[in-house]
Amino acid sequence: MFPHKDPADLVIKATGIDERIHSEKGSITQLFSGVLGYLETELTELFYRLRDLPSGTLLILFADHGFVENPDFAPTAKYDSPRYIHGGMTPFEVIVPWAWVMRI
Repeated sequence: MFPHKDPADLVIKATGIDERIHSEKGSITQLFSGVLGYLETELTELFYRLRDLPSGTLLILFADHGFVENPDFAPTAKYDSPRYIHGGMTPFEVIVPWAWVMRI
């Protein structure tokens, strides 16, 4: 449908939230604050890219899985282990939400 486009330009991968989860050592409030700042920037850029798509373009949207606070995390040794980790076999960890929509 887009023969003039490089296939790499047809996929948009926003990894900033996952990067923040795996690198944040502060409280959940600090994590969410960083995520919100990232989303403001990332979603603005994404909006402009999507706005230019032709009518009838199929979009497939999907998300990453969840996370939990590491029960072994010690704030006094915060550089020794991650504060937030993958949560294991919970539904929040193994179910990846997705949807497909069409630009009208």
